[in-house]
Amino acid sequence: MPHIIGGFKKTCPNIRTEMQIDNSRNIEQRLLSMEVDLAVVEGSCLHSDIEATAWREDGVVIICSPEHSLSGQTVEFEELATEHWILCERGSGTIALFYEVLAVSLKTPPSILMSLNRAEAVKQAVMAGLGIGCISHLAIWRAKAAGLISTIHVKELLLKRYFYLLHNKRRYKSGVVQKLSDFILGWEGEIPNHSNGLSGFRL
Repeated sequence: MPHIIGGFKKTCPNIRTEMQIDNSRNIEQRLLSMEVDLAVVEGSCLHSDIEATAWREDGVVIICSPEHSLSGQTVEFEELATEHWILCERGSGTIALFYEVLAVSLKTPPSILMSLNRAEAVKQAVMAGLGIGCISHLAIWRAKAAGLISTIHVKELLLKRYFYLLHNKRRYKSGVVQKLSDFILGWEGEIPNHSNGLSGFRL
């Protein structure tokens, strides 16, 4: 989102934009309490007061260090049963997807070594060889291309979700807010990084 907001500032240099990063649940609460004007979150939002517009599809991948024994391999679910997991904190869209899809397929409850509040922290811990993780592909593609991190593929597992642009239906959508909303939804450039789902914007 900083990359996209940078593009917006070039187009509209006189509009001041403040961005806050947090997990999806907290960002939604800030939107409902009218602390922010717009939000981008991972995963859907079903609150009746929030208008959610699907924006971009994202893949969620299982990551490990390049030295891990399963690095680059395609495995069965049971081969992950004894692994230690490093995950994002509760409240993030990624962790919700992990428990909804992946954790239920393991024969034993997953061993959670760490719960961290930023995707970058998860990535660094996995790169250090402390465990394996489940994270947005957008967060790790640069590190993977550089050979600093690897992925593990699971047979018949496809973890997909959408990013959504959120707006509080009870809050007036000014011309400035509409302009930023249209800019985000119309963004066609590459997103070079992603830091855990969830941005709220105040204009």
